[in-house]
Amino acid sequence: MINDWFPANGEEKDTWVQRFTALKSPNRDVSTRAQLGMQAFAEIKFRKVDQFIIPENLANPSELWNRYLTEKGSQTHSLSLSVKEEKPIWTAQWEDAGELADLESYLLETLARLDRKGIMKKQLSIEITTTISRDSFNNWSHHLKTNMNERWGIGAEFIFRDANKSGLHWAMHEVLPKLKQEKEIHTVEIQAKVFRPEKKHLDLVHRFLQELYPFDAILSSELSLPLERIHLRLNDDSSAPMFQVIARDKLGRELTTKSWEGWVESCPYMLNQPERGNALIPFAGCRIYQKGENKVLASQSFKTNPYRFWVWYQEFVLPQLVKQIGRHEGVPKFSRLECYVEMDAVDVKLPHLEEVSSVLEGLHEDIYFFTLHALHDHGKRVGDSGWDAPGGILPFMHEKFGEKPKAEIALYAMATEQKAELVYENGEQKTIRPFPPAIMQQGRITEVTKFEGKRTFFFSGFTTPQLEKECGEWLANADPGYQRTLGSTESLKEKSLDSDVFVNEDVAKWLESRKEKLNGQAVPIDFSFNGQWIWLVELYAKGKKGETISSFQKHSLYKPTFFLNARHHANEVSSTNAALQLIEQLADDNELLKHLNLVIVPLENVDGAALHAKMAVEHPYWKLHAARYNACGLEYAKYRFQPDAPFGEARVYPTVWKRWAPDVVLDDHGVPSHEWIQPFSGYHSPPRFPVSYWIPSSRMYTIWRELTDATDHQREAYDSLRSFLTKRLDEDKIVAEDNAMWLNTYRRWGNNFDATHFPVELSHGSIAYTRESKSNQESHDLIERFSQWVTADLMTEVNDETVYDKELAACKHAHHVVHQAILDWIKEREVKIQVRREPLENGTIRIGLERIRPL
Repeated sequence: MINDWFPANGEEKDTWVQRFTALKSPNRDVSTRAQLGMQAFAEIKFRKVDQFIIPENLANPSELWNRYLTEKGSQTHSLSLSVKEEKPIWTAQWEDAGELADLESYLLETLARLDRKGIMKKQLSIEITTTISRDSFNNWSHHLKTNMNERWGIGAEFIFRDANKSGLHWAMHEVLPKLKQEKEIHTVEIQAKVFRPEKKHLDLVHRFLQELYPFDAILSSELSLPLERIHLRLNDDSSAPMFQVIARDKLGRELTTKSWEGWVESCPYMLNQPERGNALIPFAGCRIYQKGENKVLASQSFKTNPYRFWVWYQEFVLPQLVKQIGRHEGVPKFSRLECYVEMDAVDVKLPHLEEVSSVLEGLHEDIYFFTLHALHDHGKRVGDSGWDAPGGILPFMHEKFGEKPKAEIALYAMATEQKAELVYENGEQKTIRPFPPAIMQQGRITEVTKFEGKRTFFFSGFTTPQLEKECGEWLANADPGYQRTLGSTESLKEKSLDSDVFVNEDVAKWLESRKEKLNGQAVPIDFSFNGQWIWLVELYAKGKKGETISSFQKHSLYKPTFFLNARHHANEVSSTNAALQLIEQLADDNELLKHLNLVIVPLENVDGAALHAKMAVEHPYWKLHAARYNACGLEYAKYRFQPDAPFGEARVYPTVWKRWAPDVVLDDHGVPSHEWIQPFSGYHSPPRFPVSYWIPSSRMYTIWRELTDATDHQREAYDSLRSFLTKRLDEDKIVAEDNAMWLNTYRRWGNNFDATHFPVELSHGSIAYTRESKSNQESHDLIERFSQWVTADLMTEVNDETVYDKELAACKHAHHVVHQAILDWIKEREVKIQVRREPLENGTIRIGLERIRPL
């Protein structure tokens, strides 16, 4: 009876109530699976079916199909489940001779010209700025040296510069060795030319200084020089060099001055919309010097391999994508856009924390975010906001040593019609489709009877007796004793919370191994767009042992509830580890649960986590923002509380609210662990973000949604928690030291030059940003939608895109400090429960209990 009439609102049990709800769901991803499953089950009972063919986009959760098609009491079904794999509807290829080929042609032609003019020098220094890897450059230059010596008797010295961060590369390989030879250095000034162009640019005022990051920290380490004696400065002089470093002694006398010019070109951000402004794009370049002299004999800039691809991608790929999709209704517009790019490119770790210089990481980021921007812009032009959820955008970058650059593009369509195929034993096939929405919406269960263990259902509103029969038999086949799992995880090695990045299978295994210890339960509450279960852990005081009906509403009436959401953005990796640590901590602390309830989603964006893991195999230390949003490239929070949201991940918050109505909501996020460079989008984070995330600002900072129309009671609770939590961050020595270091870096390299893009708002020494919010019953944010109920709705940010081992453990610890602070604060708040009297129209009075909210 409990399983039948008191089901939870998730996917944890297979009941007839859950099945009928799925058949009528406004969420087409749910109702389509249920309706196809019901029809297939009816066919299996009527005829011998050998094979059930489902399209790739509906194939998971495979466990759901097993239950829908299997007779109750049986462990397996007799038919074969087959997945019809998607095929690309459009492909394209690109290849180019590459920047080195152009550089070689230029060099040989220029040297021949100099020879004809009789001004050829026998000893040359040739400086090459390129995106090619150092090893390939060495092979190429060795070949050229031999050629030049044989043709003209020239002795040439080749100098390599990394075009991705040319200023830093010059400083590390030209300036640093010189400074190491100086014995009296007291201060060092790192200068760059200020960037204030007349034409609109996406680049920041200290665009050139950015190329020198983090040279101050490297200098401090290499020279044992305190950071406060290394100064950063922008030079306003129109004739100032792009980069300059000056070393001085205690008396302020110059010991060494070095300067250099990099290679950049101003190009439109969107090639077809120059009015959106330009970006200052790194270029390759060649300078020929007489060896030992500073005079340039010849010089020329060249498009880099990434920019050559970029022009093709903007001018050809994106217009073709829009043309191929046409006016597709609904979301997503396509299944996925796969971009496979192969280039020989610089990808090296820098000698400071998590920093890297990676040409292809920058291209990966530009492909992802620019594509989202371009398709959003197209949606605005055609009046279709569905282009904000275009489909999966998957830029796979492959480093290919010594090879020419090339790329392959494959576009996979989203099925315009959802259907499945049944193959009978005689080879005959039948296509089944979901019903038109109105047919199932009109259906009602009017009566349920049970005789000798078998249920019979009576309906109204269905159009045919056959539909009633099929629906009744399928509902009766539900198995309420069945417990969903994510599948077999026995072969998986359990990962470490301190060092490893988790995916959904890891979470499932971790929860499965601890389910007996949980003070509560771990259940799958929905499935993602790609059909992976999303897990919810609910921890509460169980009371007396034995089978009882435990109402979440009662738990939330008598005690406040803390809702913790992890990995909304899947490349922000550490919050899952911190959430699981908290679950483990409370497995042995039932005392705390006498004061509060704890509800945790340890990994919300399960599809993004799977993509992140796939991409991290080749590039483990990249930010991998292609895994940030869901499988449709959507910031799916915007779809929360939309009744027909086609993404299970967007239904998590509404489901948690319906079950628990939490008091405090925490959404754990992250920012890059290292510099965020997008060379074609202004050399920092893309324009969709109002502030710059170019470099981290903290180990841990918080973002608080502050109600502008809050009552005095709400304001007191909000201010109390904000102060309590940020004070805890300041009291934790490890977090406080990390925060101070990063805040100093953020001020030095960002806020001091551009406080708009690099804002600072502090509480007890840590950054605590305020985001103004207003009560709005249509909002997807809980504190705005339920402003009279929610005490606080905040986000955390740690620098964990993407980290492992020591850095991951440090981020996890920072999350833990915040989690513990919230638990301690809630525990100490007074809980007031009062009798509520509600007069009804018939003259009677409804009496109930209510807890005073907010806390």
